[in-house]
Amino acid sequence: MNDLPLVPAPRTFRPAGGETLPARLTLTETLVPRLAFTPEFVPDEAYELEWGPQGASLRALSPAGLAHGRTTWRTLVASGTPVPSGTIEDEPRFSWRGLMLDVSRHFYPVAEVKTLIDRLASLKLNRFHWHLVDDQGWRLEIPGYPRFTEVGAWRTQKDGTRYGGFYTTADVKEVVAYAAQRSIVVVPEIELPGHSLAALAAYPELSCTGVPEKVEIQWGIFDGVYCASSEPAAHILEAVLDEVCRLFPSPWIHIGGDEVVRTRWEHCPRCQAKIQTEGLAGVAGLEAAFFHRFIAFLGARGKTAIGWNELFEHTIPKTVPVQWWHRPDLARKTLESGNPLLVSDVEYCYFDYPYTESDPWYIKTFMKVTPVEKVYANPVVPAGCDAWVDQIWGGEACLWTEQVPPAQAPKRLDGRLEAFAEVYWTFDRRPGWASFETRAKGLHLL
Repeated sequence: MNDLPLVPAPRTFRPAGGETLPARLTLTETLVPRLAFTPEFVPDEAYELEWGPQGASLRALSPAGLAHGRTTWRTLVASGTPVPSGTIEDEPRFSWRGLMLDVSRHFYPVAEVKTLIDRLASLKLNRFHWHLVDDQGWRLEIPGYPRFTEVGAWRTQKDGTRYGGFYTTADVKEVVAYAAQRSIVVVPEIELPGHSLAALAAYPELSCTGVPEKVEIQWGIFDGVYCASSEPAAHILEAVLDEVCRLFPSPWIHIGGDEVVRTRWEHCPRCQAKIQTEGLAGVAGLEAAFFHRFIAFLGARGKTAIGWNELFEHTIPKTVPVQWWHRPDLARKTLESGNPLLVSDVEYCYFDYPYTESDPWYIKTFMKVTPVEKVYANPVVPAGCDAWVDQIWGGEACLWTEQVPPAQAPKRLDGRLEAFAEVYWTFDRRPGWASFETRAKGLHLL
């Protein structure tokens, strides 16, 4: 296959002989009931793009397919070089191709979020996972509960400065609409029940003790959790999720579920009473009941919960997709149980990690060195799970922002996001590292 100046590479290109300069051609676009080829995986995003000396035509089954084909054509035009005439028959191998952005550790203003969404669209990525709450800041306005943003959105740094920010209802609607215009679904994450110190600072009644916390300024895993036995606390969280359902048209709501420290439940008389009364299997059973409650709550509102792979330490409904980031045993357990899997393997998909050991943000104790070539080598399918590849919806790159204020984001993504996009678009047909490197350098992406 000729290496067209495109990233991600199309899954199929059929040259027709001769060369054409795309910038001289007029593109016509048409929605059609069927294509000349039969898409195998994601028909809704498939397109065919044909060009030659007489002009160029783009055909797709949906606006998303037209958007992808238009992106392909714009890239060919922008390359400024003649390309072989021919036809691209293209579709993504996976339906879920996205980036997770943590805006709790560092707040990203709307303008920065929109710039990032533009970058996703240029690479045909179609999910923006917005990690809106964590220990270091609550970023979403909730009507009726003003302290989430009055208190939870701000922290006092070691030097005494006040740091933070939040998104208003209008901000969220603006971002969601902006993404939708680019065929990107915004998937919000409201972390439950851990990583919740910012919320506990705003509303202490969400905790087991009722004692006010402080919005955390350090990075790490803390023992602050929502009380898993308090009905008043549950009702506040339900009000939060109701607002999230109202603001985000996404069929999916991410509820986190990772790195939960259960110590406070062990010392909470109310939680221990619930365990005894309901015959739960200790604090692990209490956590499972907590997850089931909110999975069902979202389901009753037409939304599907998603959680990090720790959810699968418990039995959860088969409808719940699991976002796998570590522990291959949980990936296999998820797939064996029939649940969909999203792959964010820490070895290949964490872009806050360094390119090399010499990068100044490298922290040897937990970070993996992740050069672009390694990202391109991502196998996607967890070891020993080839039989369940059809249950893998796709995956997400992750940009945790402990060390990544907005100005640093491009440096963390450069090259790696492009490699990620090609892997999840082409998968088993990726042209190989040498081809990718040549095309990416030609497009000034490396």
